[in-house]
Amino acid sequence: MLQPDGDGTRMDSAKKAAHELLDGLPDTATMGLVAYGANETDAPDNHEVGCQDIETLSPVGKLDRDKFSKGIDDLTPTGYTPMGNALRHAADELPDEGDRSIILVSDGIDTCAPPEVCTVAKELADDGVGLAIHTVGFKVDDEAREELECISEATGGEYRQADDADKLTEDLKFLSQRAVNTYKAAGTEFEFADTVEDAKWLGEGLYHTRLTPNDDQDQGLRYIRVAVPEGYNAYVSVTGYPDRDATGDAGSNSGVHHDLYYHLDEIDNTSNGMDCTAGEIGLVDGSTSLTAYAPPDPVVAAIEATEGDDCDDAQWYLGYDVWYSDDEVDNEASFEVQVAYEPIPDEKPVENLPKDDSNNKQENHSDLPLNDAAPITGGTGFSDAVEVKPGAYSDTIVPGEYRFYKVPVEWGQRPVVTIRTGKSERDDYDRIEGVIYSPHRLEIDDLSVSPPYKEGSDSDTATTEKPVLFNNREKNRAGGKLSLAGDYYIGVSMNYGVGEGTTGVDQPYKIGFDVEGEKLDGPEWRLVTADGPPPSDTPPAAEEEETESSEAEEPEGTDTDQQAQESDSDEGGLNLMWIAAGGGILLLIILAALLLRRR
Repeated sequence: MLQPDGDGTRMDSAKKAAHELLDGLPDTATMGLVAYGANETDAPDNHEVGCQDIETLSPVGKLDRDKFSKGIDDLTPTGYTPMGNALRHAADELPDEGDRSIILVSDGIDTCAPPEVCTVAKELADDGVGLAIHTVGFKVDDEAREELECISEATGGEYRQADDADKLTEDLKFLSQRAVNTYKAAGTEFEFADTVEDAKWLGEGLYHTRLTPNDDQDQGLRYIRVAVPEGYNAYVSVTGYPDRDATGDAGSNSGVHHDLYYHLDEIDNTSNGMDCTAGEIGLVDGSTSLTAYAPPDPVVAAIEATEGDDCDDAQWYLGYDVWYSDDEVDNEASFEVQVAYEPIPDEKPVENLPKDDSNNKQENHSDLPLNDAAPITGGTGFSDAVEVKPGAYSDTIVPGEYRFYKVPVEWGQRPVVTIRTGKSERDDYDRIEGVIYSPHRLEIDDLSVSPPYKEGSDSDTATTEKPVLFNNREKNRAGGKLSLAGDYYIGVSMNYGVGEGTTGVDQPYKIGFDVEGEKLDGPEWRLVTADGPPPSDTPPAAEEEETESSEAEEPEGTDTDQQAQESDSDEGGLNLMWIAAGGGILLLIILAALLLRRR
C-alpha cells in the first residue's frame, strides 16, 4: 500500500476515497470502525502476533464524522494483512440477523493464511442468510483478483476493479449504497393463460405469478376466470411489480412516463347472459412506474350480483393486456391478484344504515402533528404492509423503493395521512409520493412531497372526501363502490430524481396516521387477504358438487370424516408472509481498516 500512486501512495488514494465516501453519507447512517495491521510490524519473527493485530476502533453506532475521519487519517500499513481473521472479527461485530454486507478493498493478497480468506468467506455465508461480501481490487494482479472474486462469489457479493483513485472512489460509493428492499412475493401461485379456454378459475383470496410482459400494447391478453357465488358481488384487483436490482433500477431511467402496464381489456361471461353486469371501477387502468415515480396503480374490477336468471356467475373471465412502455426493458415482473366476494346484505337493514347526503367534501385537511415520531419500517407491498395505529412515525426510503402501511378503518370513519420530509440527503431533486388505497386496492387519494435541495422541509396530507359509509359507496373520489370498511393501505415511493447522485442513500421522513369519526353501523364483512385455494380447471362450485357426489358413493366403513380432516390438514391454515425489517450492515475494509456501516 506504500507503492506510488499519482502524487502520493496507494494508501493516500485509499484514504482520499474513504473521506469522500464518508462526506457523502447521510447523518442517519450508523457505522463502526475496525483496524488491522496498524499496531504490529511485518517482521518475519512477528508473523504470529501480527496476524492477530485486529482492533475495533468504534462499534456500530451513529455516525461520528470527526472520529471516523481521525481513524482513517491515523491508519498506517505497518503490519501483516490478516484478511481472513479480520472478516471473522468483523462478522462478530455485526448483528446475527438482517441484511448485512461487507466491502473489502485490497491491492494484494492475504498475508496471514491460514485461515484462507475465501474459506472464511464461505463459512460466514453458511452461517446465515443476509450476509454478502463485496470486493474491490485496487491495481491488483491476477492472483489477488482471483482471491477477491472468490470471496464475493462465495457470499453473493460483487467484485469491482479499480485501476485509479477516481474509480476506487466511484466503486466505494456504489457499493456503500443501501440495497433497495424489493417486493416480497405472496399468495398462492398461479399462471395466466393465453386463451379463455385455457384459463383456470381462481377462488377467494390472494394469488401470485411471474411473467415477462410484452414489449408493446395489443400483443395478446392474459386470462383468469372466477366463479362468483350467488348473492355476492366480486372484486378482482391486479397489482404489478417490475423486477428491480439492489439499486432500485427496473431497467428504465429515462423518464417518469415509462411504465409497466396491465390494463383490463376484457371482462365478460361465456354464458352471454343479458343479466351479467361487470366492469372496471375507479380512474386507474393499471400501471406501475419503472422509475418508482409513484406507488403502483392497481386495476380493480367489480362483478355485480346477478339480479335475474339470465347469467351463469360461474363463467366469468378477465383478460389483461400486459406490456412495458419502454422497449429496452425485458425484465420479468411479479403480479398479485386479489379476489374477494362481498355478500349482499338484506335491503331493509341497509335502508336504515347511516349515510351522508351533503355535498361537503374534505378538500384541504390540515397536517397531522408529527412530534415524538416512533421509528418504523414499512413493508414492501400490499401483502406485507405494516399495520399502524393513529400516531406519528419516522421511516426512511431510498430511490426505487416502496414503503407500505395499513390502518383499520371502520364504518363512519375516514383515514388521514400526513408526510413530511427535510432536505434531500442526496442533494438532489427528489420526490416522495404517497397513495391511500381502499381495502380492494383502489386508489382513493394521493400526496406528494419534494425534499428541498438545500434546507427546509415539505409536507402534504391526504384523506377520503367523505366518511366510509355503506350508503356512500359511490360518493368518494372516483366512484364505483369505494366505501368498504377494513384495512386501508398507504403506499409510499421515492423516484430517482433528475441528478446523478448516489441512489442508495436513506431519505428520512415522518408519516402520521389518524382515523377520524365515530364507528357506526354497517355490514360485518371484511375483504379476505389470506392465500387463495389452488387454481382449478373447473368452477369451484362444480368441484364441490363432484366431491359431494363421490362422498355419497363411499362404501360402508369408510371414515369420510377422518378423510376430510386429513385433507384439511394437508391444505394448511392461513399462510401469511412476514417480512422482518433487518438492519442492513455495511462493512468497509480500507486497506488496513474495517469500516462498519449499519443502514
